[in-house]
Amino acid sequence: MKKIFLFLTVAFFATTGFGQELPRIEHDTLFSKSGYNVTKGSLVRLGAGSNSVDGSFVYVKIDEEGRYGYNDRRNILPASWKDVRMHVYRVTKRGNKKNGYTYYVLLLAHSGPKIQVDLDNAINAGEIIIPDKIKAASK
Repeated sequence: MKKIFLFLTVAFFATTGFGQELPRIEHDTLFSKSGYNVTKGSLVRLGAGSNSVDGSFVYVKIDEEGRYGYNDRRNILPASWKDVRMHVYRVTKRGNKKNGYTYYVLLLAHSGPKIQVDLDNAINAGEIIIPDKIKAASK
């Protein structure tokens, strides 16, 4: 009986994963799937916009409050923002359990608007530049 109980216990723990899923937020740090971890106060460098028509940004948007809706033309960040560095002033998670969550980095330029970034999608599209030391570590 003890052997059966031991076997079932080992089988249960072997199939139950205790790893932490990415992306996640812990203590004002967003841990992304790409390995680029963004902390409140850190600098983030924009890359080039990924919109094939006009070079504007697709995953980096203006107006983090969402007054106009996320995909409204008034939220588009133009291609002229290429290679701009901005400070992270907040990381946030939006959504719900039923529909899923999206993790955003909220940026603030010195004299510009507030910007929200869908970090993993922006990294994949080349809209956010990852430092070389993080690229080398993730390969």
